[in-house]
Amino acid sequence: MQLKFTVDGKKQLRGDMIMNIELIQSPKILLVGYTANTKKGFKVMGKCMKQLQANQKSIANRADTNSLIGLNDYTRNFNCESAHPIFDFYAALEVTEFSTIPEGMVTKELPAGNYIVFKFIGKPQDSLQPVADYIYREWFPQSTCQFNEQAMYDFTKSFEALDRKGNSEIEYWVPVL
Repeated sequence: MQLKFTVDGKKQLRGDMIMNIELIQSPKILLVGYTANTKKGFKVMGKCMKQLQANQKSIANRADTNSLIGLNDYTRNFNCESAHPIFDFYAALEVTEFSTIPEGMVTKELPAGNYIVFKFIGKPQDSLQPVADYIYREWFPQSTCQFNEQAMYDFTKSFEALDRKGNSEIEYWVPVL
């Protein structure tokens, strides 16, 4: 179901890159990939993504062969009072089942639930911090959506097809009630 949200009273999202916002009911999501903690900096995120891209052909049962997932898991070790937020990051692919897991990779299961999905065009390697800041600091406080506090994570889905400028479609998924 596609929703039309008003953020600034003009039915538009004040100059940011977000093109579309949808409420999606998702079945459980199964992920296989690499994980690291951001305690020593966000550079581990790019490192995990590069490792995933180099080894993605070894992952069986892919549910989507066109996208990569970047999951920010805030359930353990979350600390937002340090120089930068500390959380577990997963670079992963969605699979239909956990069968043969390549050595060195981990699995993660996200429960079925509702998500607000923000869709935009951007460079997958660029920082998504401005998008996250907009979503959490401006959009959510002005919306009628409620965070799902039982699902302490969010994730991006970056589609691998790039345009001439190196941009792709990116989705930012946030669990809601």
